[in-house]
Amino acid sequence: LSTFVYTPPTSKTPGTVVVSGMSASRDALRNYQLALEDASWSKSAALPVSAYAKDKDITFSITITLVP
Repeated sequence: LSTFVYTPPTSKTPGTVVVSGMSASRDALRNYQLALEDASWSKSAALPVSAYAKDKDITFSITITLVP
């Protein structure tokens, strides 16, 4: 993991955290995304499909929408 960007909630939008980094493999990246989706504080964890284009050394950014 290399970057975390927090956007606080407003009256119109939920808070988000964008987590960026590099994954060794597609499987590791998918498992990380699923773990973030299952976290009690996470409403969703969005990862662009294009992140799976490479087999290894995958640069990614996952946008986590926080539970209000």
